[in-house]
Amino acid sequence: MEAVHRYEGTVNQVMGDGIMALFGAPLAHEDHAVRACYAALRMQESAKKYAEQVRRSHAAVVKIRVGLNSGEVVVRAIGSDLHMDYTAVGQTTHLAARMKQLASPGTMRLTADTLRLGAGTRRWRLSAAAARLRGLARAAAVRARNSPLASSLSNGLAWLRARYQDFETFNAIWRTPAQSWQTLDALERMEPPHTHLPVYQRDAGQEHAANHADAVRAEFFAGCDAFAALVGQRYFETTCAAIKAADPNHLVLGGRFAYVPPPGVIEAAATHCDVISINCYDLDPGRTVDAYKGTQKPCLIGEFSFRGSDSGLPNTNGAGPLMRTQAERAAAYRRYAAAALSQPAIVGLHWFEHADQPAEGRFDGENSNFGVVTINDEVYDELTQTMKSLNVEAEAIHMSAGRTG
Repeated sequence: MEAVHRYEGTVNQVMGDGIMALFGAPLAHEDHAVRACYAALRMQESAKKYAEQVRRSHAAVVKIRVGLNSGEVVVRAIGSDLHMDYTAVGQTTHLAARMKQLASPGTMRLTADTLRLGAGTRRWRLSAAAARLRGLARAAAVRARNSPLASSLSNGLAWLRARYQDFETFNAIWRTPAQSWQTLDALERMEPPHTHLPVYQRDAGQEHAANHADAVRAEFFAGCDAFAALVGQRYFETTCAAIKAADPNHLVLGGRFAYVPPPGVIEAAATHCDVISINCYDLDPGRTVDAYKGTQKPCLIGEFSFRGSDSGLPNTNGAGPLMRTQAERAAAYRRYAAAALSQPAIVGLHWFEHADQPAEGRFDGENSNFGVVTINDEVYDELTQTMKSLNVEAEAIHMSAGRTG
């Protein structure tokens, strides 16, 4: 029942060793079919963990079956002042019960109606297809295998096979314990043969030198970047289409890249977004903004900031350069903002943030001097005056930079 409640379903009947659950009623959800599928998968995962305990302690085998169907139902509430039963009846619930009967122990079986409603949101890997049920003219049933991610893994394998001419070429680079594409598909996890620092700690020169010295390493990371580009295209295509369908008269400002991603991801964002949004906590934004110039899209800096050591705050957690004094902090702001405004593609920049963070740390531990004011609303005068004076000059600085292509 925990799995049902996790995805906001309602357990409306408990019947011996089974339960009946509803999704989308009484609490309405447009993605009720997807929630039901995820709940079914979680039930199977929980049952497997419990089954292992039972196997060890009692040498018994425990497996559950789950049946899913989607459609219209008649709901009814029967009760008194002290007790209320809420249930659903009709062919939809009857067919869900039949799906459970058809499912093999340890699996789930769903109808084509549930598959159709869930397929638009998640991709499923399926085995054993249609079944004709007595008394129903058309009732296709399919078994879902493992999880929605199984299809993603299958798609990933197909992508690898298309990229590498044969398994031997692939495995010389990826160094998996598999001996063929078939045994690779059965692996639960692949350990990366090479690693590098997180993107925010990575040095481009060192990366270039390492790849130049090791062609296999270079090809491995080239493959990773190519796959990231594929994911980026799918992500921005899907999200931007959904936003524009709901709100066609406003700009899509992008995903606000915290760090410069691989070129293919930048290209994907430029293809589907109206604006490229970024964060840039460097002393000078020029190099970061230049990385997006090829997109020919407007660029919005969503976050930048400088901190001062003389603020009395710990400044041990938080991004951005740490300056010695508030005067140096204000000067750093002026240099940064003027440099950004000198970039023709820049259409805006946003300081992080209005007020300082608490010395004790906010929810994630950040405890830095990011504010224009202290936590007690006391103004940092040097910074505020510099912001005011630069704001007067901003339009002229940007106009002198020319216009975007």
